Amino acid sequence: NIKAIVSYIDNDTLCLKVYFYKIPNEDEKDDLRVVFTEIHADFPHEVKRFQEEFIIWDGKSSFNTVENLVYLRKD
Repeated sequence: NIKAIVSYIDNDTLCLKVYFYKIPNEDEKDDLRVVFTEIHADFPHEVKRFQEEFIIWDGKSSFNTVENLVYLRKD
């Protein structure tokens, strides 16, 4: 269900955007939150806050120019 994951650090906030093909269920969100917590723990001095966004992919957006692309599913 995941199309792409983009991450970046804005000041002291780790931002993660997850693009889904369809609305994620609670299990999918919970699984990602566990992963994000582990990532956050790896940067204790650089990151003070954490922000997550779950986005439904519109089918049109391209990820070719995204610099902070963590994951992209090839269709």
